[in-house]
Amino acid sequence: MNSTLTVENDGRDYYTVAEAAKLLDVSIATVWRWVTGGKLPAYRVGPRKIRIAKKDLSAVISPAQRRKQAATTDWRALSPPVSAEELKRRQALAAEILALREQCDIIPLTTAQHLRRVRKTEMHST
Repeated sequence: MNSTLTVENDGRDYYTVAEAAKLLDVSIATVWRWVTGGKLPAYRVGPRKIRIAKKDLSAVISPAQRRKQAATTDWRALSPPVSAEELKRRQALAAEILALREQCDIIPLTTAQHLRRVRKTEMHST
């Protein structure tokens, strides 16, 4: 955007609302809406003059779409390390859950699986 280059190279630290609107290629009303909404900080110079800092103009510009994070997130880095005792406790608990799961007769999740199971039972009972 050419206005960003102009902001960085003109040597000024503050701009009027009209100048800021021109640099950002928006209306003066839009700049005022951003100022009153807290999106764009503005500074009072004397009783009537309002100025907007160059750094704040750059901060209001953001990408239209956020980039997606890479799918290669290392989830181990997000959790604290586990002690050996805690690891053994978790492994024992997982083994206990798997053993209980083997004892349970879990109903199939899909209708097709359920129908196959019923048909198989009916075939063996006749």
